[in-house]
Amino acid sequence: MIFYVVVLLFPAQQEFSAWATVSPAFWQPIWLFRVLHLGVPWTAGLLGALALVWRLSLVLSVVGLVTRLSTATAFVLGTYLLGLPQNFGKTHHFDAYVVVILGVLACSRCGDRCSLDALRWRSRPDAPETRARAEASGAYTWPIRMACVVVACVFFAAGAAKLRYGGLAWITSDNMARLLVAHGYPLANADPLTAWGPRLAAVPLVPHFLAASTVLIEVLYPLALVSHLARWVLVPGGVLLVLGIRGLMGPTFETLALCALFWVPWDRAVTAVGHASSRRLAGVGSGPHAPEVILYDGTCGLCQGFVRFVLRHDRREGFRFAALQGSFAGPVLARHGVAPSSPETIYVVLGAGTPTERLLARSRAVLHVIGGLESPWPLLTVLGTLPAAVLDVAYRLVARHRFRLTSRQDTCPLPDSTTPGKFLDLERDAAGREGPGRAL
Repeated sequence: MIFYVVVLLFPAQQEFSAWATVSPAFWQPIWLFRVLHLGVPWTAGLLGALALVWRLSLVLSVVGLVTRLSTATAFVLGTYLLGLPQNFGKTHHFDAYVVVILGVLACSRCGDRCSLDALRWRSRPDAPETRARAEASGAYTWPIRMACVVVACVFFAAGAAKLRYGGLAWITSDNMARLLVAHGYPLANADPLTAWGPRLAAVPLVPHFLAASTVLIEVLYPLALVSHLARWVLVPGGVLLVLGIRGLMGPTFETLALCALFWVPWDRAVTAVGHASSRRLAGVGSGPHAPEVILYDGTCGLCQGFVRFVLRHDRREGFRFAALQGSFAGPVLARHGVAPSSPETIYVVLGAGTPTERLLARSRAVLHVIGGLESPWPLLTVLGTLPAAVLDVAYRLVARHRFRLTSRQDTCPLPDSTTPGKFLDLERDAAGREGPGRAL
């Protein structure tokens, strides 16, 4: 949904209603508007209303509410509104890729992972199976790859056009120096952010270096689609190129620079951030992963709901569970001087049964668990920057009224075939009946 934030902050901030006041004598429709028989609305008010609906659809796409409808609306209205200024004799090539990516996302399953719709959808009993099928089919990967292909095509087309119409003279001549000087005057759709262009044009060989770097990055950019090494060089190079154009010449390509976010492996990045945050909250290093056991109140419906939530999202299977009323929790709490008689918090046992065993409680325990789940939940560990005392006040308030929020349970949740070996109390009970059990 980050792309919709980018569109909302940049292209969507244009003033579209003014185009309704332009004389029809200047109307020169591009092929899309000509084929679909599209024109300019009768009044500026109607055009402004369309722009308002478009921005609203972008906001709904950001939060993931009625995602299918909002993303489709964002694509359709975005195509019309961003295409409208292209029909008056001047074609701006920095809007076309935005429309294409909006179309890609409208055809995708975006919003299945981190959205308001996803929160409702995950409560359905068939949600895990449906999501597993979608992941296996590539439904969550093709839109990102297609967006990367679009960005690569934009860069390559720009470089190929330079070589086609200018040849090597685009690099070896004074072309770049003239461009740097000329854009010191109002030529583009925005003024340069700096006055360095004419100064750099006067430095020997610098314009040629800038021209050669530009063509190389643009022409070689498609290699980022097939080479990890090229990706590490060309994607940051493309961002620097676009920012350099904005700073020295003025054209607004910020949206293209921010499209580099499509190249980020967000699953791995969010998971790494979450794990780092949880280790920092726990005060442990990044050594070998030790067993982590969640001790929860087996009579609390809210706590049991939290256990089920963790079971659904613990993709790395790093957590095991034991009720505070069970046989496992008593000795652990006793080693840390904690009485289990009033279970008003969950605990997380780090390195259970080892000499470095530690016990986390309240907000630190919750944030540590969230940091170990699948994305996007580890992003919530940013709350760990708040003082623990502040977070614990909120935790105690919820814990004090937990039986009002959910009913008291007489039994602990039983594991099913998808959670073998997760509940340590049942393992111990079975070991006590059948013989010596394995140690944790």
